[in-house]
Amino acid sequence: FPVTIIFTLTIPPSVNKVWLRGRHGSYMAPKYRKWLDQNAKNIEVDEPLVRDVNVKLVVLGGKGWRMNRDLDNIFKGVMDLLVKNNAIKDDCCKVVRSVYCKYEAPFKLTTTAKVVVHIEGYTDETEN
Repeated sequence: FPVTIIFTLTIPPSVNKVWLRGRHGSYMAPKYRKWLDQNAKNIEVDEPLVRDVNVKLVVLGGKGWRMNRDLDNIFKGVMDLLVKNNAIKDDCCKVVRSVYCKYEAPFKLTTTAKVVVHIEGYTDETEN
């Protein structure tokens, strides 16, 4: 598909805080469940993409983002949200061929941090 699909999300909880352990096993943290539910409204697609996509995440820093946070801790939440809300069929390698993430400093520290998600057709950037 030639068009890039773009979604803007709030900052997801760290992957380290997605699952909690209880007496009867692991369960989804309420904060994570709330984030999934709140951001579902930001995902609008006609049908899920089923293969060969690149996913690019751009973290726009600001209020709600700590500079000592690991950038790679946002992948899981975003990918789960995309699958749960049918933007992509699955987050396995048959569908998602690459995931790229970068951080951009905010223009103002009072700006609320967010993640901008770009889903586009797969191109092998190593071939160039």
